[in-house]
Amino acid sequence: MKIWIFIDGTQKGPYTLEELSRMPVTPETKVWYAGLPKWYPAGTLDELKPLFDGTVEEVTVEVVEDENPPEPPAWSA
Repeated sequence: MKIWIFIDGTQKGPYTLEELSRMPVTPETKVWYAGLPKWYPAGTLDELKPLFDGTVEEVTVEVVEDENPPEPPAWSA
């Protein structure tokens, strides 16, 4: 899963969950990934709970490039 974040007034990404675990992401950081209709606080999404409970594990995945990757919606407060 590739995750975009809105931090320091800027939309950044995409990142993996493992990459986010090494960044200053808080439960209040706004995030988006494919399948979400809008940006949400990271702490409200079950898929991102490992960021805050210390259970993010390093995983090895085969990367398959998508010819048409989804773009996150424009940020709006």
